[in-house]
Amino acid sequence: MHISACIMERLLIGLACVVCAVGPAWAEKPQQAATVRAASLAETGWKLIKGGEYHRASTTFAEASALAPSDASLLIGLGVSQHLLVRDEQAAVTFQKALALDSGATQAHKFLGDIYDQRGEIKTALRHYEHAARLDPNEAGIKGRVLAARRAVEAEAGLDRLFSAHFVVKFHRSTDRAVANAVADRLEAVYRTIGAQWLYFPASRVVVVLYPRGQFQGAASGPDWAQGLFDGRIHLPVERMSGDPASADAVLRHEYMHAVVHRLSGGQAPAWLNEGLALYMERGPDAAGSWERETRRIQAGERPPLAALHRSFLELPAGDASLAYAESYGATRALLQRRGTALVRRLLESLTVTPDFGDAFETLFHERYSDFDSSWAVVRSVNGR
Repeated sequence: MHISACIMERLLIGLACVVCAVGPAWAEKPQQAATVRAASLAETGWKLIKGGEYHRASTTFAEASALAPSDASLLIGLGVSQHLLVRDEQAAVTFQKALALDSGATQAHKFLGDIYDQRGEIKTALRHYEHAARLDPNEAGIKGRVLAARRAVEAEAGLDRLFSAHFVVKFHRSTDRAVANAVADRLEAVYRTIGAQWLYFPASRVVVVLYPRGQFQGAASGPDWAQGLFDGRIHLPVERMSGDPASADAVLRHEYMHAVVHRLSGGQAPAWLNEGLALYMERGPDAAGSWERETRRIQAGERPPLAALHRSFLELPAGDASLAYAESYGATRALLQRRGTALVRRLLESLTVTPDFGDAFETLFHERYSDFDSSWAVVRSVNGR
């Protein structure tokens, strides 16, 4: 992204004033060189983002912004990099700085909308989306964001909030507050247990939405077979949380692990590993018997390759989804048994720098991703587990 014409004009006017005061011998060329360098860095930064190298992009845009601090577009690039690294506290500050320089920065409003939406601050998100839509009605996807945010505002109009140390639980006023309190307490226990195992304790709160009985699938847009949903927030049907405590705790472990994977990987983990880790934390290392029919199909080679399971399973029919979950659990269990929790965490973290999973896998483990995929199910079959 190049320096905008209006910013360039302001820079040139400022240079003219300096030239009049002190002459061009030392003032003009350094400023021009800084502007040209900032433009070059910005171009590199957007290429790095496109290539998924978000750490390098963040450093590049920070350097560019230091050279041209009045250019809002450079702050937008920096904010996008931070957002993709799941550093949304930093990104929100950066986008606000961009708006202070240029109140018409559509992309800053759009990304702030995304950030506030994930925080569960839907009304604030809607304001930013609506502002972006007014500035650029043709912006791709913005109308959909506005409509989704309006529906969410309506759906959450009757929700109360309960704050614990690491979670915000939203619940309908008709729901017993005791259920929300119990969910918050259980989630704090899950936070400590999974945190100790993965040596990861995120500081910012995770938003949890409890839906009244019978309203989960419609409000959360989840498939009929879903027992919970994570999309930056945890969505749960209240009937699952007010029933059997062991079953409720299993669902909470599953959905919270999705939040951990999302934050560690910057949202770049393939679906099979994301779901596999959630299932492993939900059911433990000896749950292969939960999918007897699917396991037989896997051992017979009647399964898709892991590379075909990188996208969300939510749109799969129930039968295909069951096979995908069984495969995800089996492959993830094999990976954890071979490499251990610490290395799998490093794999997740490396995806913020190298989002191509195959490249990240092979760089860290010195094993072809395809070779792992060919061997994990065979080992399970030989071991009879």
